[in-house]
Amino acid sequence: MRNTIVLLLILFSIFISGCATTSVLILDESKYYLPSQFVAILNEPPSEPYIVIAQLETRGAVGTSLPQILESMRDEAKTIGADAIIPTEDVSERQQMGLMYNPWLGGYQTLPGGKVPVIRGHAIKYKKNISSSSQMSYYKPKKEIDFGVETLGLPYYDGFSGGTIWFGKNHFRIKGGKTSLATPSVYLRDGFENDNFDLTFINIEYFLKSNYNGLWFGTGYGSWKGTVGHEEEIELGEYENVRLGFTFGYQYNIANNFYINGWGGLYALITGDTEAPVGSRIIYVDEGVPLISLDIGWYY
Repeated sequence: MRNTIVLLLILFSIFISGCATTSVLILDESKYYLPSQFVAILNEPPSEPYIVIAQLETRGAVGTSLPQILESMRDEAKTIGADAIIPTEDVSERQQMGLMYNPWLGGYQTLPGGKVPVIRGHAIKYKKNISSSSQMSYYKPKKEIDFGVETLGLPYYDGFSGGTIWFGKNHFRIKGGKTSLATPSVYLRDGFENDNFDLTFINIEYFLKSNYNGLWFGTGYGSWKGTVGHEEEIELGEYENVRLGFTFGYQYNIANNFYINGWGGLYALITGDTEAPVGSRIIYVDEGVPLISLDIGWYY
């Protein structure tokens, strides 16, 4: 089990390296602009009249490049309807090497040191676009919490039922669901068959963008409870266990808050049955269970 968890942590570290997040301070919350399709990155203030609609601060991790920093800043500027961004200040920090105790990895681990890039800037809107387009500013109350529902497109088609609901704000969402699945016989070995199980799970997911679009990473737990048979046995075996999962995916917003969410992950056995008797035979439970899915959802 330790090897599986070590692999999960290594993969998760690789995925999150180089990521950048942007904080946004709206200067006038009484005004709202439709999201922009294009946002320019300027080296200096433009000559044509403009207003500053927000202050931005983008923070990366050790090793994050400047293009990644600016792309994250651009993505956030699009969501608030900016026409351009003007980077104004480099306030990068130096992170010292440190130690962290991690029992899963066998003791103390070294935390890397180096430069943590932090860039501040202004999101601007040209006055001509405010006065002459349909994107005139108007008051729009901001929602505190977003709510969504989602299907499960897991490749376990026999006996499938279930779905998920989630609540989110800014970059984060909490997702929970329950589903009944049947493992296809092609994945079973040595004559075992009819592996039917109920899966209940909770996942915490973090989006690099704040509009639930694009790349995300998550972690959570899943509870497996199922039965399995054998082609030469009458009795069914029962098993129940809890697993820790690390997941990642990419969500693409189609239109009107409908989206497609493709994701994958690995769930490591934490506690519960490691084997189950099936008549006179024994089936051994895998330490790591991979999942992959293509889901369709909607949020409000």
